[in-house]
Amino acid sequence: MAHRTLAVVGALAVAAGTAVAQAPSPHEEAAAKAYAAGDLATALKEFEAAYADAPRPDLLYAIGRLHVARGNCTDAVWYFQRFLATEPGPKATDSATAEIKKCEDTIAAERAAQPPAPESPPAEPEPATTVVEPPPPIADGRSPFYRDLLGNALVGGGVLAGVVGIVLYGQALSAQCGDPVCTGIDYDDFLEQRDRADRLRTNAIIAGGIGGALIIGGVLRYALRDSSPSRRVDVGVAPAGDESRRA
Repeated sequence: MAHRTLAVVGALAVAAGTAVAQAPSPHEEAAAKAYAAGDLATALKEFEAAYADAPRPDLLYAIGRLHVARGNCTDAVWYFQRFLATEPGPKATDSATAEIKKCEDTIAAERAAQPPAPESPPAEPEPATTVVEPPPPIADGRSPFYRDLLGNALVGGGVLAGVVGIVLYGQALSAQCGDPVCTGIDYDDFLEQRDRADRLRTNAIIAGGIGGALIIGGVLRYALRDSSPSRRVDVGVAPAGDESRRA
């Protein structure tokens, strides 16, 4: 069995000119048995285990040849390059270099035989974003309240009447006196003065009432004025022959 193992390893490494003089390890014997049975996967696994136990250059070359046999040129090139890094003799170098060249040609041929990758369709342009601005506010067609002449007149008249009422009420307070002695007048003058104060007070109340009513009327005018927007009515003339529009 040992001679068969050496023969298998030698067959894989002879082209590299590497000597195989050591006794085979158990992994190498298992690899030789699998190789002889055509089980390349098991042979490769056992040779890799053998290299892990004893990293010999001839095992690197043997592993590379097994990768070639299995059609895996990419890994084969890597192992052949590792083998060359051990600086073998000229014959082994030429052999490994030739193996690398054959594998590179195989890889290039496989890539050339592959159909080109389908081109991705052009990206669809993003839809344009339309900014919708809010419509302008609809003018209600009415003027500000302070331009309402009638409302202004009512409020202004009310304020004026209120001022007159206040003035009259002040005069009434000045005219009244509860004691004739306070003004140095007799009783008849006192009575006349009291009547005058009553008249002034009454007029003040009337003026104040009128002023308040006018102010309230002006405020109501402001509040209740027409708030509906002015609308334009288009009047069209129907053609003479279109009787249906006149119905």
